Amino acid sequence: MPDVTPRLGLKKPLGNENVTRAAYNENLDLMDANAAKKSDVDALRSDNTKPLAAEVRTSDPSSPVLGQIWLRSDL
Repeated sequence: MPDVTPRLGLKKPLGNENVTRAAYNENLDLMDANAAKKSDVDALRSDNTKPLAAEVRTSDPSSPVLGQIWLRSDL
């Protein structure tokens, strides 16, 4: 019996299990059903209580903070 991820309920087969095409497709369907819609993203962007901050850095952060995403554009 595969483990299941807590947020989306995706099946994670154990090391001794074979992965079937049906199980793989079921995981894809779950991801598609739970993906954010463009309207949800637009609504989040328009909410000024949760601003998106972008800044220029010269080095990687020494201590990243949980919930923040760091993107590099110089690669």
